[in-house]
Amino acid sequence: MSNSVTALRMNQFSEFFKTATGFTPYRWQVEVALNGLPDVLPIPTGLGKTEVVLAWAWRLLVAKKPEPLHLVFCPPMR
Repeated sequence: MSNSVTALRMNQFSEFFKTATGFTPYRWQVEVALNGLPDVLPIPTGLGKTEVVLAWAWRLLVAKKPEPLHLVFCPPMR
């Protein structure tokens, strides 16, 4: 993907995210939106793991990327 296409997609996702949450996404959230979800997401508490569902939805609905139709989100319980 060229740098201009990557920049365009970054901006598209950032606007999508900001519309949904009112916040600017963290860099790692943008990377997940552009590159897909890893098997494990080792992100510290309080840095937006719950909102990763927006990256999944954006890839599926807006970017038309092949994504599973179901997302299983299992945060640790304390």
